[in-house]
Amino acid sequence: ITGVLLRERSSVGRTSLLAFYGRRCRRIIPAASLVIVATVVMAYVFVGSAAGSRTATDGRWASVFLANFHFTSVGTDYLGSQLPPSPLQNFWTLSVEEQFYIVYPTFFLLVAGIRTRLALRTRLAIGLGIVIIASLTFSVIDTASRPTAAYFSPFTRAWELALGALVAVATPWLLKVPQQVAAIATWIGFLAIVIAGVGFNAQS
Repeated sequence: ITGVLLRERSSVGRTSLLAFYGRRCRRIIPAASLVIVATVVMAYVFVGSAAGSRTATDGRWASVFLANFHFTSVGTDYLGSQLPPSPLQNFWTLSVEEQFYIVYPTFFLLVAGIRTRLALRTRLAIGLGIVIIASLTFSVIDTASRPTAAYFSPFTRAWELALGALVAVATPWLLKVPQQVAAIATWIGFLAIVIAGVGFNAQS
């Protein structure tokens, strides 16, 4: 997404929010709607009316990209938290992503509109760095006190999406990293993923 915004800015000198959201809607809404409707129907057919009704409620929240807030409410409710996970629970990630992309183009435009000698990529890197630090700090604090809410929150997850955006912004600089250094960094990253996958537990 960041790459698309940067390319559009460099090629035509502006950013069209209407075109941006049009592309997002065409890409996401048809497939998401099909999955939601099919899942609700199958829940009624194969699991029963009670589960189907709950899934339909989940589907309504998922269809407007607010599933993460809905599942936060369900997960922190004592009775609701005892129920099996919703078949639409994975939609919380899409909701967080779309909430980020509601805010991100405006953030991009605000940063692009700042009058300074700094290049756009430099300004974006600074702005994204601030978002990453703030969101990650809040994530650490909120996870300790409200783990369910923190898990689904767009505010505790914004640093992850902002980090991805920062990688896109920094691509010209990253391409200048010597290949041997890049290869070593890649293997270190892979090793970190393996250690996290094997070593992390419920107390991590």
